[in-house]
Amino acid sequence: MASTTQVAGQHIHYFDQWFGDDPSYRVLAAHEDRLNTENRTPFDNGNLGTAPTINSFNGSTQKGTLTANATMTVQMTNGDVMMLHVLTGVGGFTLTINGVDWGTAGVPTFTATASKRDVVVLQMMDGKIQASIAQGYNA
Repeated sequence: MASTTQVAGQHIHYFDQWFGDDPSYRVLAAHEDRLNTENRTPFDNGNLGTAPTINSFNGSTQKGTLTANATMTVQMTNGDVMMLHVLTGVGGFTLTINGVDWGTAGVPTFTATASKRDVVVLQMMDGKIQASIAQGYNA
C-alpha cells in the first residue's frame, strides 16, 4: 500500500511492505516535484566559476559549464547517486572535485578541449563519495 502527502513543497511517499505478520518494514522516500518521473530535464548549475558547490538535492542528473579552473565541492547524502555532465565551454580549464574516491583508476584529468562533455557518476556510500567518469563526448 502506498500513500502520498506534501510537506514543505516536497512529495513524501510512504510504502508499507508487509512480511508475514510483521509491519516493521516501512520505507519512506522523499523528493522534490522536479525529480519525479514527469520531469527528466537535468538541473542546470550554469557557469561553474572557480569554486562551485554541487548538491544532489537539486536532482539526480545535473550539468554545469566550466568557465575557469575550478575546485568543486559535492554535497550528497548516503545512498544518493548523481550523474553530472561537465561541459567544457571554450575549453582550456581544469577541474578538481574535492573529497571524491576515484577508485583504482585514480583521479582523472578532465577534458580540456572546447565544446566537449565529461560525464561523472557520483554515489555516496557509507559516508564516502565514489566516482567514475566517461569522457570526451560532443557537447
